[in-house]
Amino acid sequence: MEFGRARRGQCGTSLTFLALVVCLIIILGACTGSSTHHTAVRSTVPVPHIDHPPASPSLDAQAWTKLWRTTPGSSAHICVNVGTRTTVRSGEFIVGNFVAYIQTWDGTLENSKLAYSPLYPPDYTPGHAGDIPLPTITAQRLDTDSGPIMPVQGINPAWAGNGMFFYASDTVLPERGRWRLTAQLGQNSGCFDVTF
Repeated sequence: MEFGRARRGQCGTSLTFLALVVCLIIILGACTGSSTHHTAVRSTVPVPHIDHPPASPSLDAQAWTKLWRTTPGSSAHICVNVGTRTTVRSGEFIVGNFVAYIQTWDGTLENSKLAYSPLYPPDYTPGHAGDIPLPTITAQRLDTDSGPIMPVQGINPAWAGNGMFFYASDTVLPERGRWRLTAQLGQNSGCFDVTF
């Protein structure tokens, strides 16, 4: 009699344990299944196919894709606060080196260098780099009522060591303050708020 009671007790415990395991599997399966719907899809980065000058290396497509996926800022068409970041993305432009620009600013050409990288570089005929369209850069002081100015005193197409196309510029702002820089080039646009 005692043996039968003990066996029934073990059977009940085993069934309870089995039911708990089944519930746990169902719960974990549901959680795992739902998390696949929340996984962020990585945006596709278009790799430009533009001709390079003979002395420039071909574009490193992996470095290009990584740059556009990892640079802080936003792919949306909003004005991005630069803060203390070196390089920042807004829309279809990546601009930098803001840290050097802010630290060395003195209103001179030598200390007003910024590089503007468009997501969609313009096409041009090899050997005619002078025919490459240039972006329009405007600046507006945000802490005063002054109107926009055209701060760029020199802008040139250039290629980095990894074949990335950018515009080297002298973005000369007349005074310290809170500024909004906007860049426009064909389907590329960006907006950057910088304080120095």
